[in-house]
Amino acid sequence: MTSTAKRGIELLHDPSLNKSTAFTESEKQALGLVGLVPDVTETEDLQLQRVMMQLGHKNTDLERYIYLVNLLDHNETLFYRTVMSYADVTQAMQKASASAR
Repeated sequence: MTSTAKRGIELLHDPSLNKSTAFTESEKQALGLVGLVPDVTETEDLQLQRVMMQLGHKNTDLERYIYLVNLLDHNETLFYRTVMSYADVTQAMQKASASAR
């Protein structure tokens, strides 16, 4: 279980703690998240599959970069899991970042 003094919306605004739909029912209760996150609980593997599906719908490296930066801003755990699991995603992000400068 996540150990933090933050609760509710404050926890959800912290990308290092926010697990989105991966919070278990007991975590939702203990952290004051009931009603603030969807009722469904998904594994991180399922979240990762959804991220990869969303990335597959992006047409350019820049769009993928923007999507991943947004993910980083909201759910660091899922972002780093994506980057570590799919090196090609990281390379696309680096290329887009360099070309955006």
